[in-house]
Amino acid sequence: MEICPLRVEDALGWLKGNERHYKSDAEPVFAIGLKMNGDLVGCAVVGERNKEAELCHIYSVGEYLGYTTLYGSVWRCAKAMGYKKMIL
Repeated sequence: MEICPLRVEDALGWLKGNERHYKSDAEPVFAIGLKMNGDLVGCAVVGERNKEAELCHIYSVGEYLGYTTLYGSVWRCAKAMGYKKMIL
């Protein structure tokens, strides 16, 4: 598995095609993807609400440690961007 950058539009499109329960009213800021053998198998979208990072949505198609890998990666990205807190 490897983490890859995604455009927010691409991540939202992938989520709509793979996960029915995508709903968040936070403004999307960035997205990351999870690839396995070149195929996208998961992604996470992080938004901003009241100057804090908020995990808008996260989904993996069942890869072992997919969610854990995505959680860790979005938090490291948010910290690098200057956020001090993330709402899950």
